[in-house]
Amino acid sequence: MLSSLRRNPLQAAVGALLGVGLLVSAAQVVPDGFKPATHRCAEVGYGYVRLPDSPPPLPGSGYNDVECPTTTTTSTTTTSTTSTTSTTQPGGGGGGGTSQGFGYRMVAADGGVFVFGDRNFEGSLGDRRLNKPIVGGASNPATFAGYWMVASDGGVFNFGDAGFFGSLGGETLTSPIVEIEPTPSGQGYFMVDTKGRVYPFGDAVTGIPDARNLTLNQSIIGMTVTPSGQGYWLVASDGGIFNFGDAKFFGSTGAMKLNAPVIDLAVTPDGGGYYLLGGDGGVFSFGNAEFKGSTGNIKLNKPAVAMLVTPNGAGYWFMASDGGVFTFGAIPFLGSMGAIPLSSPVLDAIN
Repeated sequence: MLSSLRRNPLQAAVGALLGVGLLVSAAQVVPDGFKPATHRCAEVGYGYVRLPDSPPPLPGSGYNDVECPTTTTTSTTTTSTTSTTSTTQPGGGGGGGTSQGFGYRMVAADGGVFVFGDRNFEGSLGDRRLNKPIVGGASNPATFAGYWMVASDGGVFNFGDAGFFGSLGGETLTSPIVEIEPTPSGQGYFMVDTKGRVYPFGDAVTGIPDARNLTLNQSIIGMTVTPSGQGYWLVASDGGIFNFGDAKFFGSTGAMKLNAPVIDLAVTPDGGGYYLLGGDGGVFSFGNAEFKGSTGNIKLNKPAVAMLVTPNGAGYWFMASDGGVFTFGAIPFLGSMGAIPLSSPVLDAIN
């Protein structure tokens, strides 16, 4: 049910070499012979349009050869009475849910929320006095039109169309909560504490084992739910991975010496792999997760705190505690808070 293995050292070395020079922190780099597309392409997000008399893009480059269509649908499912558009991806920090546009939100420790792209602002806690600081957030993966925040005491705050399914705010906890992750339907969520104990609410599956009875080398810092909602991965600050239910183990950094602690886990759209993000911006990829760059060899102004894989898998963003945003792959830079003084540090990124 669970395992913890080391990452291939060759993979780590190659990842470090590939990370050099791939940072895009102020704007997405437009390849030679292209111009930015004027609107989204449902399959690859914001793409590029080939200029006249320019050669076609190289195979596998990820760039569009033609203008994207003016639709935001990703696939069509037809029944006998209705036609709906939906592409289901894993929820939570992995960047899942039904693909509804392109954007991201950042959550600060005081409950402040910052939105970019076509994500809506549905409310925040920035003007409220909290009993405990916010430690995590999650978007409703069914719509992206709502989100939750969780405090270290297990208090849950819901906004937009994200429903309230319970909290731990009035209970005495033996360990602080570190993360909240939604179920694929958006009708429930899981919370996890530093000891690896998982708490289900709403339609979150009960009875899945967790790490509460294991001897951990380092504290649990996050979790991600599988596309089916029948399992989850827990990650420790040393990069140890603990998989439960139908979550598969693809590797870890638990036996490696890291330059900085692991601070986030992000799953690929189909659940066939995942990324680990270090506080220095180092990225470790496992399973079918494709390495697209990192800042492991670049000194950051502030440490990295969260990572988002785009719902189409074309790339990923990660965010620093000062609100800086770093973009990798064939995806756009949509803005950041890096140049704006914040009253509280950013600690999570959500769709």
